[in-house]
Amino acid sequence: MHDFRNPGTDPARWLGIASPAGLDRYFEEILALVAAGTFSEEELRRLRLRYDTEEPDDVPPGHWSEQRQPNIGEATGVSDTVNDLVARSPDS
Repeated sequence: MHDFRNPGTDPARWLGIASPAGLDRYFEEILALVAAGTFSEEELRRLRLRYDTEEPDDVPPGHWSEQRQPNIGEATGVSDTVNDLVARSPDS
């Protein structure tokens, strides 16, 4: 398991490289669902199966996120990465 965070208050940039190629389309599809207003847990499960990825149901003990306030991602089941994509979308 891995995750990424920005512990500061200033915006950060992140360059991610995934191998094999194609995982970028997973995030693009999530962004498209959010932008269209059709994002749901069912759609997220469908995408996770297609892209062979998963997200744990529970936060591991001692994880840094236990000490922060919930954000929109926790309320919707969307990860921080998706929140970042939505925040950067032209419509937001």
